[in-house]
Amino acid sequence: MRKTEKIRYFILGVVFALILSTIAIPGLAAANYRQLNAYFNDIKIVIDGEPLEITTTDSDGNVVEPFSVAGRTYLPVGVLVEAFGYGAEYDGDTRTVYVFTPTDNQGQR
Repeated sequence: MRKTEKIRYFILGVVFALILSTIAIPGLAAANYRQLNAYFNDIKIVIDGEPLEITTTDSDGNVVEPFSVAGRTYLPVGVLVEAFGYGAEYDGDTRTVYVFTPTDNQGQR
């Protein structure tokens, strides 16, 4: 095989790999991410006839409120557990919400 043929096959291989990666990577990402249309319509929470008057914020101080997506209503976990007298803790490494009964050493599992 001549040197020019080797170079040609090498270049074709690189081009093929680039084309394959530009097609495969977005396809793999699409399996884990979806775009949603969320509606924040000033959703109120009422428990046993009593309106829930809790305003929750995230770690940056932004207000976190209920929202609707495709006919389903989503509530922040912290709002519900606080309303029922529990505590909550989120572990970002394992993507797990821990709900616990408050004690003298809250947050200890």
